[in-house]
Amino acid sequence: MKTLIVYGTKHGTTKKIVDILKAKIQGDVQLHDAKKRFEGDLNDYDVIIIGSSVYVGKINKELKNFVESNTKEIIEKKIGVFLVSGDTKEIESYYQNFPEEILKKAATKGYFGFSYNGKGYNIMEKMILKMIAKNITVKEKFEEENMDKFLNDLGLLK
Repeated sequence: MKTLIVYGTKHGTTKKIVDILKAKIQGDVQLHDAKKRFEGDLNDYDVIIIGSSVYVGKINKELKNFVESNTKEIIEKKIGVFLVSGDTKEIESYYQNFPEEILKKAATKGYFGFSYNGKGYNIMEKMILKMIAKNITVKEKFEEENMDKFLNDLGLLK
């Protein structure tokens, strides 16, 4: 089975999670950062996993553009959609950033955690992080149980 993981990341957390997923998947796995031009053919894949960080309630812009531009091809595949966000209360509403056709066709959805590492943050982001960090006891938490369930739902877990 050939799997494509298309992801959008702002500060690298989603990429970390994608690397964890890749190590857990059986079969051929290709990764695609939505910031880069896709050189492949979506028809070559059996499963497409789509994942994004959430920033101010929105998914990654480049990922959203990729998905919207390729919805017709993506919905012909087995699909999984996941999110990375520090805000778990609103996670269900964040899925609405994806096209309705993708969500209807998705075999599974997952929430995989967050990281507040401060790397690559601009001045405003650092100020916001400093303000909210007072109330944050955990700076990074990845939901591996959720990842395993997600991959099992797709029939990909090693």
